[in-house]
Amino acid sequence: MKELLSSDLYCPFSSHINKHVDVLEEYALEWVTRFNLLANQSVYRRFIKSNFFKLVAGAYPYCDLEKIKIASDLFSWLFI
Repeated sequence: MKELLSSDLYCPFSSHINKHVDVLEEYALEWVTRFNLLANQSVYRRFIKSNFFKLVAGAYPYCDLEKIKIASDLFSWLFI
């Protein structure tokens, strides 16, 4: 069988993470709880495991804290 992947995989995307990633984790959990967006404990545990805050921090590596909070709110709401 022929190998499909190459060891020389080129990925042009930045691997930078926003410096507010730790604050964002706390904020995201507080936000979904405040607005009662998670139906039960099982959904809450899945939300925690999903780490959407890391996705946001990677998507917006140079955003200031207030703007990245808005992006986090949107991502959380869309994916819930």
